[in-house]
Amino acid sequence: MVLGSRYVVDDVYGPPNRIRVQQSIEAFRKKGIAKPTPLKSDNLSVNDQAYSINLSDYEDVNDPKDINGRIFFRSVRGKKEFIVNEKGSIVGREYDNVSAPQNINGHVAFRAALRGRQFIVNEKGERVGDKYDEAGIPQNIGGCIVFRAGIRRKRFIVNEKGERVGGEYDYVGNPRDIGGKIAFRAELGGSQFIVNEKGERVGGEYGYVSAPQNINGTIGFWAREGARYFIASEKGKKVGGEFDAIGDPRYIGGKIVFRAKQKTKWFVCTEQGTRIGEAYDSVRDPENIGGKVAFWAFQGGRYLIVNEKGLPIGGKYNSVSNPQDINGRVSFKAEEEKDQFIVNEKGEKLGGVHKYVSLPHNINGTIAFWAREGAKYFIVNEKGEMSSKGYDEIYCLGSLPAGRAYVIAKEGHAFKKEVVTDLLFADGHP
Repeated sequence: MVLGSRYVVDDVYGPPNRIRVQQSIEAFRKKGIAKPTPLKSDNLSVNDQAYSINLSDYEDVNDPKDINGRIFFRSVRGKKEFIVNEKGSIVGREYDNVSAPQNINGHVAFRAALRGRQFIVNEKGERVGDKYDEAGIPQNIGGCIVFRAGIRRKRFIVNEKGERVGGEYDYVGNPRDIGGKIAFRAELGGSQFIVNEKGERVGGEYGYVSAPQNINGTIGFWAREGARYFIASEKGKKVGGEFDAIGDPRYIGGKIVFRAKQKTKWFVCTEQGTRIGEAYDSVRDPENIGGKVAFWAFQGGRYLIVNEKGLPIGGKYNSVSNPQDINGRVSFKAEEEKDQFIVNEKGEKLGGVHKYVSLPHNINGTIAFWAREGAKYFIVNEKGEMSSKGYDEIYCLGSLPAGRAYVIAKEGHAFKKEVVTDLLFADGHP
């Protein structure tokens, strides 16, 4: 169910034929929102357009989100919260509270609350579904809005049409995208299980199940029976043995790969039981880097990234991020003593050593990141070249054609989107 703007106005202020309500609506119109200052001429694509949004009219703002090359952010004024778009306009209306904006197939959606009820709002300011006692953060499933909700003690999943998927349960997790279809974990009567888009239970009932994962277009998950953990398929088949603890299954290079624990040690292994690397004090779920396995590990007080051959990439560091996929190549952020830097698949430091660097980003197939120099943040490319302009904060980088990029940043009392023109982010491997 999607409601139009007339219903939204009635919902916030009441029927407009009342004098007090007309006065309230007129007062809201007069408040106004600072419009962005255009920095570029017209006839540009959305991603090529640059602009600035003045933040001085807001009491508080959250970090901006990049949604299809456009800025959206949560803001507060008085006792009300709302979402602002790249035009400086409010999406929907003011609410008692709102979640961070979410990217649903290139469009924004968010959870809002008003007068004790929660609901989902789309980019047109329309309510999706009904009002609920509680609603989850909207999820992108096959390009559509899907979310969990609850009324009284019952929990359920709702799709973009406002229809319920499956039945009512004691608990449901956030819906997950499995090949463009909905799947979610649920609990009823003390048992937990996975439910598919048709509302069918898949894989059996267990003492505990994880969120469903996409295994080559089918559902996979981990489950617990008694004190033992294992991976299960949507047909209920156990995959790869039983363990003392386990992580989410991943489908990488044509096989299921997951982390597991026996006694005090963690390791990464395949569905055939083949271990990758050694046993470690801790590991995180493996990542898919161009069809090959890479994972974060901790051993003897030091952190490292391990590749599919079980070998560390670079060395061991004071800290490392999860490995990132940059056009099929491994890259990650590392720290040694008080210095931070980016490491590539050869174990080489890229772009110099700094006091702060962001995670590496994939810009036209090359590695890019931002670094702090003094009080400003600058963009750095794979060759170590730094942008001439610095910002008070940088929030995200995005790719543009012809080896260019755009940045969403903060400068003074404004969020800005600008096109980076003084650095080259060439296509493909440098």
